[in-house]
Amino acid sequence: MLGEQETIRYDHLAVAAITDSGVQAVHISVEPWWSSLDSATHTDALFRLEVALEILTGYREGHVQLAQPGEPFFPFGSGYGKSLHQRTRTMAEQLSFERRVDRVITRRVRDGELQTDRVSESTVRLWVKAWQRDGLRGLVDGRKTKGKQGFDTLDPRFVQLADEELAPFDGGVSKVNLSEIERRIQVRLKQDGVTDIHLPQRLVQEYLSNRYSALGDTTRAHRSNSHRGQSSRSSYPAVHPGHCAIDVTRADNLVWDEVQERVYSVEIISVSSISSRLSGHRTRSTAATVGGPRWRSPKTVSEFDLESRRWATGSE
Repeated sequence: MLGEQETIRYDHLAVAAITDSGVQAVHISVEPWWSSLDSATHTDALFRLEVALEILTGYREGHVQLAQPGEPFFPFGSGYGKSLHQRTRTMAEQLSFERRVDRVITRRVRDGELQTDRVSESTVRLWVKAWQRDGLRGLVDGRKTKGKQGFDTLDPRFVQLADEELAPFDGGVSKVNLSEIERRIQVRLKQDGVTDIHLPQRLVQEYLSNRYSALGDTTRAHRSNSHRGQSSRSSYPAVHPGHCAIDVTRADNLVWDEVQERVYSVEIISVSSISSRLSGHRTRSTAATVGGPRWRSPKTVSEFDLESRRWATGSE
């Protein structure tokens, strides 16, 4: 076994492709960032990866069990006893030769798209150092990732912890400042043993600021925002399944009962279930005391009002 051995959990891997040789896996720490890059960037980064691995291990795939026919070639790998400087210089010469016989490269040089068909030793040395320092991320041309990136490129483990840290601010507690929330997330990542995560500082700040501002400025705003979007099928602190609203209203007019042949003062009782939106109504009547000058004509004139007035005054 060459180099250091590291055990990676199966659920930390994602399927990148299925080829004749089997399932090609990619570590979840480079997703979804890796998938957001275009195919040309993938090809360029994987080419540099082959170069760095062949210089360091002697194998383009990085392991003896994945050796190509004839590998390892002289002087790559540690088996030939050559220094890293000698291996890097030899690889630069080999790459320059391959580019000189590549018609596509020579055509691009002739058309002015490329300045030269040579690969310098310093360039190859930078690829090796970038691989040793940052892994596959270091081999991606930074100019290809300068464009605007969305929040979907953030590591899902960071997004989950950020959402969990912001969830308690639903009106029950006062929120803390943004720097404290970021510190808590970093501490939880360290406690969970996450050491391979890559977090672009600008994108992280934008995501946290966006979520932080959406909470509102006060605890009352937090509560309103947490309740917004809830439907009658959901249960949240403001409404419980047995929550009902009751209203009792006395009618402005007296009502003549055709059956009992008397006047009643009517109260209408309404009960509505907030969670289910069902409502019920009940009319409760009490005998009215009318007669003489003490009775006043009701404001609303209806058929029942007219009947009540005739009964009270004795007029036709």
